[in-house]
Amino acid sequence: MEQGRERGTPGTTPGGAEITVHRLAGRLRRGLLAALVAAAVAVPLAGAAGPQAPAPPPARLAPPAVAGLDATYAAHRANAAEAARTAADHGYRDRAATEHALAARQLLYFDGRGAGLVTEVLGDLAHADRVAVLVPGSDTGIDTYDRFRATAVALHQRLTREAPSGVRTAVVAWLGYETPGTVSPSVATTGRAEEAAPELRAFVSDLRSVAAPRARVSLLCHSYGSVVCARAAAGLDVDDLV
Repeated sequence: MEQGRERGTPGTTPGGAEITVHRLAGRLRRGLLAALVAAAVAVPLAGAAGPQAPAPPPARLAPPAVAGLDATYAAHRANAAEAARTAADHGYRDRAATEHALAARQLLYFDGRGAGLVTEVLGDLAHADRVAVLVPGSDTGIDTYDRFRATAVALHQRLTREAPSGVRTAVVAWLGYETPGTVSPSVATTGRAEEAAPELRAFVSDLRSVAAPRARVSLLCHSYGSVVCARAAAGLDVDDLV
């Protein structure tokens, strides 16, 4: 009997112990993988289901070419100011502060509902010779807009500084679609990009109607925004796509 135990009783011989360790390691790996998958799904869904700052519907007006840039800016500034007051009344102080700042800027579009949509112009769009449009990637909304805007501001400053004499520049920060979360199932698919592509095409068309006739328009796409630009590229009226 002792000889039998030495040869093969599971868990008592060196070989049996090694098998048990491998099995435990495999179960641990599978458990960790399951936890990561669950977190990737549950965390963004939990965030999406959480309370969001209330806001009025966006201003309704004709395209900028018809309404005029000044009227368009004024309407969306007023809407951003109203959204800021609404957010403050409901205790969303950070959102209210961001929207209050937006209410003083050149807005081609503003929608404070949900994660929020913003299209802001830096510079004189109507007379610019070169226009750069920035398309952001994941996790960009009103609550994180300052981070996106900082890139647009830096680009505008550099273009202005390095442009040849007499060449005027403008930069447009286009947060015109609902971006996916960095840790979410939607960031691994093209669904959001396919929904955003027609909006981007329509925006570029509107932009052409209010920009200078010979303005050079460049589309600069970052991260998931590259997928949006790729989906919109066919028939997109731009001079450069990066």
